[in-house]
Amino acid sequence: MDFSVYREGRRAARHVPAEYEGAPRAAGKPRAWAELFGLSPEMEKALRTVFQETSPERSLRLLECVLGCPLWVDGEFLADAQPPEPDCLRDYLAQKAAERKIKNATKLTLLDEQEGNFSETYPLLRREEGDPKYERFDDGNRKSVWAVREGRLLRLFEAELPGRVWNAYEEKDVLLVLLHLLCRDENGEPIPSESPFHQYESRGRAYIFTEEGQLRDTLDLDVENIAALGGFLDRDRIFLDGACYDLRTHRQEWSLAEGQTEEDSFMPCHLHGGGLALCYRIRNAGDEGRRHLATFLPDGSKQVTRELPRDCREHGILAYGDGLLLNLGRELVCYDAFLTERWRAQLGEGRTPDFYETRLDEVSEILYLYAYNRVAAFDLRQHRIRAERQLADGESCFLHGVLPGVGAVMLVGDSTIQVWDADLKLISRHRTKGAITRFLRQDGKAFLLTCVWPQNDFRMTENGYDFVCLRNGCLRLYELKK
Repeated sequence: MDFSVYREGRRAARHVPAEYEGAPRAAGKPRAWAELFGLSPEMEKALRTVFQETSPERSLRLLECVLGCPLWVDGEFLADAQPPEPDCLRDYLAQKAAERKIKNATKLTLLDEQEGNFSETYPLLRREEGDPKYERFDDGNRKSVWAVREGRLLRLFEAELPGRVWNAYEEKDVLLVLLHLLCRDENGEPIPSESPFHQYESRGRAYIFTEEGQLRDTLDLDVENIAALGGFLDRDRIFLDGACYDLRTHRQEWSLAEGQTEEDSFMPCHLHGGGLALCYRIRNAGDEGRRHLATFLPDGSKQVTRELPRDCREHGILAYGDGLLLNLGRELVCYDAFLTERWRAQLGEGRTPDFYETRLDEVSEILYLYAYNRVAAFDLRQHRIRAERQLADGESCFLHGVLPGVGAVMLVGDSTIQVWDADLKLISRHRTKGAITRFLRQDGKAFLLTCVWPQNDFRMTENGYDFVCLRNGCLRLYELKK
């Protein structure tokens, strides 16, 4: 989102609250805005706080309050447009003033940084070559693979990996990389697609490597299903498109719902006892579909299946003790490893929105749940909601992770984190350089990865018009601890 003010055909002021697709954040200048709109000294002071906000939606609402007029109105409802509520700005400024008085209970430390154009996956892949013309669709052929090791960003190996990085996974010393490849003609140019949904013809491929860079296997994937979640079942098995592929025998070992149409499968959850749990839907002829919950071993044996109610909406499985937790949005159910129900608890009624994100603090046995407008802390010992917090209108706040024994890690905007305790009270806030892309727990520690993307521009050079790099990308590694 870009807020620009023009006077006599020339841009006189600008504010870009957050970086987006390589376009850098550009905080507005309060004095310039105040002079253009004749704002009071009080409003100019308020702009200093507003221009630090990185949430585009909240920035829009706050600027509407400062200027006293709507800035985003659906044309079909123009007659119903109302001036912004002044309470929104007043409450926001009070909230920020209170946050500045908090003494952080956690510490965020920058550990390492590396330049380059990195993927948002983990493990990370850095583009080592490629044509900037197609960087939206193709990451070039040569890539290096990076991971966090002993609190540092370590380059594991470099390999020929043509195409766009779609996802990556690791299991001990084995890595899985999913790529989206452009189909090219004899001149190396991408072939246009006849599909209205794709600009170029493409296909999918999976690569399996050792951590030293030795290629173990490759798999061609259905391009329509390449976005499906995959990953490792154990060191010798991967799960893709609802099926298990054995890396030792180089063939499919088993598949969900063989002989039937399987849809909406997700990556199985690893249970503490070595088993797996998965929810999936099966459609039969003339049947609208039934969701099933299953537990099984990585080789597909000892499968136990439980049919779920037709009206249930499954929002994730978490390993808990020797069993599992199933989040149904407005209800939480605990099963043992053989799917015998132990207990269930209500999370909401009526028109209350479903909780669709969950994070478990194994130390305090608190389950944090997130919906678009509320956050809850569920006490697993007492089987009840311990605390609930309603999010402000337009507040860009997302459940990003958990710091064990401390509380929930909330992503605010694109480059700020807050830590909330089990009562959902703010106890820490930290700002990072670059947009936060991943929260990672490894070897008993909690890390944050942030990324500043390269900025390229198409402009005149000595050799005519060409892409010019205005800014290199940068990946940073932080540690979050008590």
